[in-house]
Amino acid sequence: MIRSILFTAVSVSLCLGVPTVGHAASKEDQKNLRGLAECAYLVRIAEGNGVQLKTNSSMWDQAKANLAFQAQLDAARADEEARAKFKRRERVLGSEKVMQEIIRGARNCESQI
Repeated sequence: MIRSILFTAVSVSLCLGVPTVGHAASKEDQKNLRGLAECAYLVRIAEGNGVQLKTNSSMWDQAKANLAFQAQLDAARADEEARAKFKRRERVLGSEKVMQEIIRGARNCESQI
């Protein structure tokens, strides 16, 4: 409940464009955003396929939104890059193999927390 309230507050502040003390996005911020977007995508797909995880995709999405807002980066672009990465892999390796990788990747993301 508290997480959803916090996520709502962050979303509203993003929509309203509340000014904050920002900094220029560094390469490290971009790398972290790509990692968060990938984990959010992996966990979302794993959840949709019935995999039980300790963290849910909304937690990853919230962390991604916070970093994107603070670093003034485009979270939607990071999402699209994560999606495209696994769509390419699916075309090359096949859907069953990629699904196994997605589930393994989602569990790996959990272990990083």
